[in-house]
Amino acid sequence: MESWGKLNRLKSTIKIGTLGASLSGLILLLLFQNCSDGAFKSNFTTEMNSSSLSTPPANSEPQLKLYGKALYDSQCMKCHSAFEISNLKGRTITSETIKTAYTSKISAMKFLDGTLNESQLTSLESIFLTTVDPTTPSKMSSFTCASADDEKKSSARLLRLMGPELRNTYSRLLPTTVWSGLASKYYLIPPDQLDGQISNFNGDYTQDFAEQISRFNEEVALLITATSASTSAFFGSCTTTNSFPKSCFDSFFTSKVSVILRSAVPQSENAAMWAVISQAPSAIEQMKTAIQLLFNDPRFLYHLELLESAPDAQGNYLLSSYAIANRLAYGLTAAPPDSLLWDDAVAGRLTDLGVVRSHINRISQGQVFKNRSIELIKFFVGVQNSGLAPTQPEFLNGLSATNLDRDATEDFNQFINYIVFTQNGTLADLFSSKVAFPKSNNLAQIYNTTVWSTGVPRQAENHPGILTKPFMNLVSNPNLKLVQRGKKIRINMLCSDVPQPSLTDLAGRPAMTEADLINLNRRQFINKATMGAASCIVCHSKMNELGFATEAYDSAGRYSPVEKIFNNNDVKVAEHPVVLASTPKITENDSRTFANVSEFQMALAESDPLQQCLTRKTYQFLERKEENFALDSCRLQKMDNLLKSNQPLINFLTENFKQPSVLYKRGN
Repeated sequence: MESWGKLNRLKSTIKIGTLGASLSGLILLLLFQNCSDGAFKSNFTTEMNSSSLSTPPANSEPQLKLYGKALYDSQCMKCHSAFEISNLKGRTITSETIKTAYTSKISAMKFLDGTLNESQLTSLESIFLTTVDPTTPSKMSSFTCASADDEKKSSARLLRLMGPELRNTYSRLLPTTVWSGLASKYYLIPPDQLDGQISNFNGDYTQDFAEQISRFNEEVALLITATSASTSAFFGSCTTTNSFPKSCFDSFFTSKVSVILRSAVPQSENAAMWAVISQAPSAIEQMKTAIQLLFNDPRFLYHLELLESAPDAQGNYLLSSYAIANRLAYGLTAAPPDSLLWDDAVAGRLTDLGVVRSHINRISQGQVFKNRSIELIKFFVGVQNSGLAPTQPEFLNGLSATNLDRDATEDFNQFINYIVFTQNGTLADLFSSKVAFPKSNNLAQIYNTTVWSTGVPRQAENHPGILTKPFMNLVSNPNLKLVQRGKKIRINMLCSDVPQPSLTDLAGRPAMTEADLINLNRRQFINKATMGAASCIVCHSKMNELGFATEAYDSAGRYSPVEKIFNNNDVKVAEHPVVLASTPKITENDSRTFANVSEFQMALAESDPLQQCLTRKTYQFLERKEENFALDSCRLQKMDNLLKSNQPLINFLTENFKQPSVLYKRGN
């Protein structure tokens, strides 16, 4: 029933008439192929919630582990991530550990109290290992790839074009004057983009999306048909505001319809479309009808992937050359295929992995991919836009807050571009390089360097690695938000969830006084405020020390050996020496203390949690969907191994599309 519901909602986006059985059949075929994975997940969830989990199998250790894994997926995965990539894997966790957690420590786990019997706790205990030291960086990928057949596996999901993709697609297809004339209507295009977490992006159908796009397409139709020049620019020289003969439509259909719909369009659809278009009473209305039909078509609005052949023995479908071109183009550039890629799609050459890789190497040298890589890194670190610096004169001490956010953003963009594309650098370089690009006196003052304009970058001795960049640290409050910094690292760069505190947790926090603000250094103040209540300790032990590692960088991004403390009235009330050392618990059992941010960043870059988190988030960003560990692990493993072998980041960023799985999709 859900598939039929989605079908009807998709068909309803076509406001004028119908294209007949060919389009309906296409949509239905694609929906069943794309919804099968979701249906499997739905059935799996139902099974996990059934009474079959109430009684573990007796004695059999393999069966006990299978049961424990199923119970983990049902009760633990939402907060702790899938078991294979969870930082719980490899820890010494007993049934008593679990019981203690939900009865006396982690308030977010209290829902388990009274729901798990001893046998179930034993089954959960059975899935954990006790021989792995999580403080030692792993050089073995946690992602598994069993065979060459598995390398073809690729998960599928029906996704609509996100906001930037829609903008890029319209701008590519519409005459320049029409696109620029739509500037006041851009608000109708959903602004959604990947920002921090893949879960924040809704790539599914919504009624609001359909209505907004339909309204935008009305504006497109009005502008295209406003003058004979604009109609000719879009439909061809034989059209005017007074004439749209069938021969002109035929020429337009042959030259442009497949480009708009990003797929091979059978000639039979010419007649089906014209049957609808010709019912309009005038040439202008006929052209408006054609525009609405095309730009509300699911093949325009969605990443619909057509198939080339029947499935192989493992259930993998070879994609059409057009579908492969769209995967590459939207993944690498968030835009439709360029002319060279499109020509190979039309010629059917993209089912050859060698041809695909040559296009990837070509596209990855262009500025569009470079810009996309910068946005990918921002997605990974969880900072899409720079904050604003404080404005208190006593804090600024001669520094100007004007345009500091702009300057910090330009510097960050240049930093990523230099590390990845100029230096051909590695993950270690990203977390250790001292290069800086201060284009203003203001930013040069922060870096303690001279101004940069072009050429060799400046060396900012006190700003090694990405975590020390002003872009990462600007915040309008003069008192450092170290917990928030630590939370961003934990969630975005280590892919470890931190549950939101309950109202009970918040009510249990100690009351802090002005005397505390004056007499305690920043770390002491934060720990007293957050580590006093038992329900707060577990979460804040994951965040506080990660933030403390960056304490030497103030709210304007300056390196400072002295911290200035301001009260709620923005009056400075104290100064304390900055503590450089930290014990940030990169992994759950990690007890290492790092002398400074340089040591911390290198350990972070070498850690398995960060490497596999970057691997996962790179896949999510480029594919615009969450990874499926059953179907995407081969691709993830190849990418992850490049990080572990310290390969250049450019190789890592393009590897996602160089795998055999880019040519295939799963039908079930």
